[in-house]
This record gives sequence, structure tokens and C-alpha cells, in this order.
Amino acid sequence: MTTSKPTYFIGFLAAAAALLMFLAPRPLHAEGIGIGAQAMLTGPGDTGLPTTLSGVSFTYDAATFYVDGILGLTSGFSDQFGIGGQFWYVMHASDSADLSVGGGLGIADDGDDDTDIHLQGGVKIRLFLASNVALSSVIGVSFIFDDDETGQDVFVGGQSLGSMGITYFF
Repeated sequence: MTTSKPTYFIGFLAAAAALLMFLAPRPLHAEGIGIGAQAMLTGPGDTGLPTTLSGVSFTYDAATFYVDGILGLTSGFSDQFGIGGQFWYVMHASDSADLSVGGGLGIADDGDDDTDIHLQGGVKIRLFLASNVALSSVIGVSFIFDDDETGQDVFVGGQSLGSMGITYFF
């Protein structure tokens, strides 16, 4: 049995295509589940001083969007508990960074029947240092709806410096 020249040529093209796909640059963008530390742009509001709702973060990245969950506990001068969620839609992505727009909602309780609602919107930039490690920064506008003993207060703030975070993807 003899093999024709077109068969060799097709085999050569398939091997070349597989090699090029293997050697082609891949984006350093991790997808899936990640864990890290992040902060929302807002603070509890009961003292008038912005202490950030921050904590351990859990991220699910689906490439075109990602969702962050934040859980924070503080003990000391006053015990505080905070939980928040953020949704980000990726507007542009490169090999080692992406730019997203979105926002978040959080609830903070200082243990003294003072519950604050945190609302934020903004822009998030992630820089992938490696295929599974991302540094992030958020800038935007934030609102705090503070329900304390004196009544309902609303705080509005914009963070020119924003917040920072780090995420490790598995």
C-alpha cells in the first residue's frame, strides 16, 4: 500500500497547526474559583470615618464576567460583621490585565443594632502577575445607608484612590 503526497501534506499541516496552537501565546487570565482579600469602597458610616468593609474574598470568574463575595469580621473596640457581593462585567481584556465595570452591595453590623447598607459602582482593573495571581484596584462612587439610634443617615463618597485586592485562582 502506498501513501499519496496529499496525505503527507495534510498530516504535515495538522502537525504544524497543533504545534502552533501549543506555542501560541496564551493570556495570563485565570478563570474559575479564586480566594483572596478585597475591600469595598465604603465604610460602616456610624462613626463618620470610613473604615472599609473588607475581608476574605471568594471569586468566581467566568471570563466575560466575575462575581466577588466578601466576608469581614472585626473584633476590638467594637465587634463588626460585614458581608458583601460584587458583580463585574469585563469590558476589555489583554494578555495580563482586564478592565471591568460593575458594582456591589454590602451589609455591615457593628453589634449595637446599627446596620449599614453599602452600595458602590465603579471601574475595576485587574493585573495578572502570573496565570493564577491577580492584583486588583477599584475606583468609583459609594453610598452608605446608615440606620442607627438617631435615625436614617445617608453618606455619599467617592474614592479617588479606591481599594486594592489580591486573588489566587485554583
